[in-house]
Amino acid sequence: MGLSAILQGRARIPQSFDPAADVAHTGCMWRFVKAIKDGEHRLAPTTWAAAIAAVVYTFAPIDLIPELVLGPLGFADDIGLWSIFAVLFVREQGRWRAGLASE
Repeated sequence: MGLSAILQGRARIPQSFDPAADVAHTGCMWRFVKAIKDGEHRLAPTTWAAAIAAVVYTFAPIDLIPELVLGPLGFADDIGLWSIFAVLFVREQGRWRAGLASE
């Protein structure tokens, strides 16, 4: 399904669409964060590095694409770094779920 299908209204909602499952998934995310905090799951060093880099880069006064010069386009580098962290975080959550299933 491409962008043109979405824009033309031809996109279909998957058969497995379940809003209640999304709410349950959010609860699972908080259990995952608690498992990290309690030391039950150890994050990969790359995930920690991405998290620290995202926070530091967001608040650092030096920017690769400055917001003051390019306006909203200047947030692209910040969003990109946070996206990398989000992908790594979701990967870690999958590892955590796989560990729970194997127990």
